[in-house]
Amino acid sequence: MTQTYAISNDQRLRIAGLAAGAGLLTACAMTLFGASPLHYLPQTGFHLAAFLGAGSAGFVVADGFGRPGVRGLVRAALSAGVSTVLGAGLGAMYLVGPFEDMGAAALGAVVVADALLSGTITLKAWTVSMILLHLMAGRIRAAD
Repeated sequence: MTQTYAISNDQRLRIAGLAAGAGLLTACAMTLFGASPLHYLPQTGFHLAAFLGAGSAGFVVADGFGRPGVRGLVRAALSAGVSTVLGAGLGAMYLVGPFEDMGAAALGAVVVADALLSGTITLKAWTVSMILLHLMAGRIRAAD
């Protein structure tokens, strides 16, 4: 018998909220501990855009978090990567406007990738936030 691990809309929204928090934490680490290409993006509204972009991406990939076992861990790792790239792109588009420059999505992903690869504190903050997201998503799934 195959188990299904479908999540409800309420669970999806709660996991998206956790993802938004993870995005905000990563954005704070980026600005506090230096992301070299961050100066290409407008500073006003950066944290709000990161919060909204990560939350939007978290809503899309919420089903990948919180599953049990090794397969669940692999899915969570893949979902963390996808949500980070997607959230960074959406956040950059929210920041500069989607019709002004569609290249903002690619720039957002590059900014976050550079920050994660060049800043150990930023990478640690992102890793911890993704682990906590996965663990909390598992509790959200188990509670309902």
